[in-house]
Amino acid sequence: MTKPRIIVIDDSKLMRVSLKNCLKDEFEIVEAENGELGWNALASDPSLQVVITDAQMPVLDGYELITRIRASDIEHVKQIPVIMITGADDEAARERALTTGATDFVTKPFDKTQLLARTRSHAKLDQTTRKLAAEGAIDSVTNLNSRRFFSERGTQDLAFAKRRNMDVSVIVMRIDRYESIRSEKGEALGNAVLQWVAKRIRDTIRTEDTLARIEGGTFAVIASGAGRLEGAVLCERARKAVSSTVFKNEDTAFAVTLSLGLVCFSHDQPESIERFLEIAEQRVARAEAEGGNKIIATDVAEKKADNVVVELIPSVDSALQMVASKSFDRLKPHFVALLRRVLPLFEAADAHLKLGIGEALATIKSKLAKP
Repeated sequence: MTKPRIIVIDDSKLMRVSLKNCLKDEFEIVEAENGELGWNALASDPSLQVVITDAQMPVLDGYELITRIRASDIEHVKQIPVIMITGADDEAARERALTTGATDFVTKPFDKTQLLARTRSHAKLDQTTRKLAAEGAIDSVTNLNSRRFFSERGTQDLAFAKRRNMDVSVIVMRIDRYESIRSEKGEALGNAVLQWVAKRIRDTIRTEDTLARIEGGTFAVIASGAGRLEGAVLCERARKAVSSTVFKNEDTAFAVTLSLGLVCFSHDQPESIERFLEIAEQRVARAEAEGGNKIIATDVAEKKADNVVVELIPSVDSALQMVASKSFDRLKPHFVALLRRVLPLFEAADAHLKLGIGEALATIKSKLAKP
């Protein structure tokens, strides 16, 4: 049986040998000593299924390599799983790796069993992705992924998020009045609208997101690592990208809008990717019933602006990530709400650990109570 082929990219020969010794029983290994050589190998060898790369390297470092991979016009290169090697205490490096588009990371010194399991899992994911693509899991009208592909990939992404205690969101977007457009203007124009909308959505999502047309005028996105706040930002980008430009085709021109439903794993706790879609489609139906061109991200009635749900408060984990990345402009509007959320934790800690911060907490509580 042919072993899966992977590439190990590291400027340290000792590290490459160490990684090779861990993986050689299950994988055929290609080596490269910097990101540029690794990139050349990827571009010329379509059989490679996983990239394992160091972060800091000469010529082209790991972050620049991942950025180049995710921007590639070669589909198998763009989608290839990338595992980055980071230091055990380097949280900033791990955050930057995931933001750049890394699929996973392992920390030094690495555990052989863990490294094997991660590499095996990602090689299997790459094999499944290629198999689905080869079997026609592509929508023939928009050239996006099909619902079948979306379901397979979503099941894998959800399982991965659960294992790594990460968030994941699903967004469903439906073209308002699409069936009426198709009925009134014909199938050819209806398909042209689908292609036009698909391009605008594709231009707004992140490289690590999965976009599919799941039926009719309905599209869906898997946003890996995105909580409610990040998901809402992606929704609003897509909504504006479509509504801000008039669709034109020969002598026909008209406005096109979207109704969007957002579901977040940490907030809604759906147990499967199909449940994600079910909840999101219910929210889309509500957005349509309220006039369309709108985003709904909750089952609870909220006061909304004309087009978008009220600005969502990030989770505490998301807020800490923003602090680490110094994204204070994004965080500033939510400081009061976040402090109100965690204040009971500090009060409990003070009571049980005798921290002596009761007076300070009382002052904070008093200030937070002010409008």
